[in-house]
Formats: sequence, C-alpha cells, structure tokens
Amino acid sequence: MNENILDVGFVNFSKRERFLFSSYLPVDRIVETVQSFLIDLCETLKKEGCKLIGHIKVLLNAGPSGFFFISVTSFDQIPKLKGEMGNEILEVTLTINAIVYDFNETLLKQLINQKLQTLCKLLKDGNGG
Repeated sequence: MNENILDVGFVNFSKRERFLFSSYLPVDRIVETVQSFLIDLCETLKKEGCKLIGHIKVLLNAGPSGFFFISVTSFDQIPKLKGEMGNEILEVTLTINAIVYDFNETLLKQLINQKLQTLCKLLKDGNGG
C-alpha cells in the first residue's frame, strides 16, 4: 500500500545566526557560499533518507544595506535568489527555515546546525565561495 507522502508528516526547524566580519566581504562571495550551503544541505538530506522538501529558505538581512532571500523546494534545484544588497557588507543576519517530510526532527536540527557551523567558519574566515 502506497502512503501519500503528505500524510506522513513534516518537520520544521528555524534558526537565526548573526555574522560580524573582521573586514568587509563581497556580497557575491557571501551569496555563493550560502547557495553552496543549501545545495550541500539538500544533498545530505536526500542521502539521509528525506523524502520531500517543502522548502528551505534563507534570509540574509544586512539592515540598511539590503537583503537576499535564497530558497529551494526540491533536492536538485539550484537555489533561487531574490532581493538586493550593497556590494560589500560588514555584518549580516542569516535566518533559515526548513520544512521537510518524512524525516527525523532531531536529525534535521543536527544537520542544519553542523552545516551552519561550517558556513559560519567559511564566512568569518573570509574564505567563502
């Protein structure tokens, strides 16, 4: 008997991180690093047995310098990008919200936290992209 994937249930996880850089970083580098983070997260979720992505959304908010909204709704999707931001920024707040189906909530939290630690290191070291 095939079970409807939407009847299985979803798990949701949200988190906010503030990044303060030691020097101004090019926004292109930040965006490329976050897009790579999302692609890697999707690949890992699929490998770990996640059945469906409702959405994974990242908001990069640089206050008066602008924002970017980066999102995916499937495993193999290139992250979509909306918004505008200055060329270089000194700080940004990242908010992630993930809704996935037929997956362990604890594992989702662990994976996102691990991937965020790596992202944080890449961005704070200025080695993103």
